[in-house]
Amino acid sequence: MTDQSAQQDESRKRARDKEKEEEHPKKLKPYNDEGDSDDDTYPLKRRLILQGIRELYAGHTARFLANQRLTTPIPSRSSVNPCDSKKQSLSELIHGVPGRISLSLDLWTSSNHQDYYVVLTGHFTDDGDWNLHRRILNLVAIPSASLEDVVHQAILPSASLEDVVHQAILTCVSNWNLNGRLFALTVDHSLCSSIENLEQLHTQLLIRHCYARVISGLAQDALGSMSPTITKIRESIKFVKSSEFRYTKFLELKQHLDIRSKKKLFIDEQTKWDTTYHMLVAALKLKNVFGGLSSYDPDFKIDVSPEEWKQVETLLTYMKYFFDAANMVNAHQYPCANAFFTVVAKIQEELMRAATSEDSFLKLLTTPLLQKFEKYWENCYIILAVAVVFDPRLKMAMVQKVFYQIYGENAVTRMEIVRNALSDLWFQYALPEETPTENEGVSTIKTEPPTASQGEQPLDRTSNTDFDMMMLSWFERQRAPKKKTSELDQYLEETLYEVPVKDFDVLVWWMQNKARYPTLSRMASDVLAIPLSTLDSDFVFDTATFKTMDSSLSPSTLEALICDKDWLK
Repeated sequence: MTDQSAQQDESRKRARDKEKEEEHPKKLKPYNDEGDSDDDTYPLKRRLILQGIRELYAGHTARFLANQRLTTPIPSRSSVNPCDSKKQSLSELIHGVPGRISLSLDLWTSSNHQDYYVVLTGHFTDDGDWNLHRRILNLVAIPSASLEDVVHQAILPSASLEDVVHQAILTCVSNWNLNGRLFALTVDHSLCSSIENLEQLHTQLLIRHCYARVISGLAQDALGSMSPTITKIRESIKFVKSSEFRYTKFLELKQHLDIRSKKKLFIDEQTKWDTTYHMLVAALKLKNVFGGLSSYDPDFKIDVSPEEWKQVETLLTYMKYFFDAANMVNAHQYPCANAFFTVVAKIQEELMRAATSEDSFLKLLTTPLLQKFEKYWENCYIILAVAVVFDPRLKMAMVQKVFYQIYGENAVTRMEIVRNALSDLWFQYALPEETPTENEGVSTIKTEPPTASQGEQPLDRTSNTDFDMMMLSWFERQRAPKKKTSELDQYLEETLYEVPVKDFDVLVWWMQNKARYPTLSRMASDVLAIPLSTLDSDFVFDTATFKTMDSSLSPSTLEALICDKDWLK
């Protein structure tokens, strides 16, 4: 009886299990091609199949085509190269530019810092929609004999490095048919001596500083001056983020102190100075939490004093200027040259004001920065001011305002320098009949004096009647040379163009007004395309000296890949 009961129980259990399985079927495991299959030979089969596919496309393409009786061959890499057509399109675009082309020159390095390259980028405005273009044109390897000069920038470039730079520029000019069409060449100051004597270029402007490198240098110097304090803040954040338990305690204390900052703590990437800036901004918002953390968590031993937090707050005031300035060239679309003047002038003004402050820490922080930045300002303020004049919302009014704030009584002299630079540049663009004579600031149109008709007596200058005097005056006015206001003078005399900043595109404005200013618009398109920075947008915040490329390819292959990637954007 017991055995029969046990068998019935077992039978009922199997029935219940079957019903449960039907109601709730067993879920299948996600597919995993690494070995979840019940077939023990699956990994081997998979490898064999993949190897067969590789052999099919690598070594048996011809036999595959024959078996399938295909008449159209599979395109090979040599037969179809979309970048060849893209290069041709770029060449045609450059050839069709009515104005001139500017170049920027930079140095890149390989990931192992064994190889260095000269990279040349073209900057220009097209004739169709007046879009600003920035395209890599050439990449040239620097021979090993010149590498020591590159690495030790304190040493003036040797003849070998100078030859490489010269040849790279001349090759670019030759390959892209830019002879006689160069407008500006922008290089970092460390390479200026390598191109001082390059007379073959006939370029209008040589810009000796890279805007992005200057700003990045200021930011790194400012952060470096407070390195011990920043290290303590970084270690404090590491402590809080080291475990979920500690971070929870930190958040509890934040809530208890009713601190409503939404900034989240994170540890910076020390190879990118903008991450250090953002780390400090977030930490400063939570300084009171860090100040009370030692009493809330006995294991926290790092002490950042209130005075140090105050110094960090001062530091971040100027780091904000540097970050905003660098972020301009980190934007998706590279800005026109007119955008830089007000930003650079603002930094110059603020550093000048801070360097004369009675606050000892502020003066100590900003004086070295001002000394470094003044060199950039003095070398570049003319071209920056010329560029902002071509912003119809600002013109010379902005230059005047900034110069009075920076130079005071000497502002008039500085403004005359800018005005003369504008005039000199205008003369090179103006049509022959519009070119001023002698030292006049306006053009003249010479008219021939009227000749007397047959039977007509010449005017008697001895007559004293009012009528005769009136006629004499009229004829003399007609004979006098007539002055014609140039396009430049007409543009500067017109009232400022009023439009919301966010809705304004300076190149579109000049495209729409090129009928009114046919010559000045060509000049504007060239000036507004001047490159003031040589760095790639993705390298603006890096602390390294050169942009690094992870590649061991040959220079020719590397040039093809980099240029192709840039052209296919």
